[in-house]
Amino acid sequence: MRIRQWVTPVVLAACLAAGGCTPATTGGAGQEPSAGGAWAGGAPLGTPSATTAASDPRPTSPATSAPSATPRQLCTAALPRRTLLAWGAGTVGEFRAYRYGPEGRRPPLANAFPGLGDETPGAWCATRPAPQATAWWAIVPGREPKRALTVVGTGEGRRLGEVSGPPAVP
Repeated sequence: MRIRQWVTPVVLAACLAAGGCTPATTGGAGQEPSAGGAWAGGAPLGTPSATTAASDPRPTSPATSAPSATPRQLCTAALPRRTLLAWGAGTVGEFRAYRYGPEGRRPPLANAFPGLGDETPGAWCATRPAPQATAWWAIVPGREPKRALTVVGTGEGRRLGEVSGPPAVP
């Protein structure tokens, strides 16, 4: 018997938002892979079952119970069709406080991720929207990505790898 894992970025994001996942496998009787993941007995694998969720004593807040995913994994799951250039850890508080440009300018993410506390973990992600351009995003599991800014110019659009946050723009 051959066992495979079927995890898509959408399933990963859903699992992170739900507070945990069960391993997804195929190859046993009654299991069929699908575009959204693996299925067993009519229930999708990779998502918590109703009985598991009801009997699990852990809190269900994504900030406290989500399996730890790296910033790179969060970026890849949230922005699957984009070319990833950079990634780094961040929090909702850091996203909301991020500023660039002249003094007095309102932070672009000041109202991002309503209902989440400042300590909620997430990731800074940079993608390449065009040659010589870098788009910076704030990512929190289970929420839509929020674009902070796009920088265009010579030297932009190149791979940076792991970073400590978005760029300092004058």
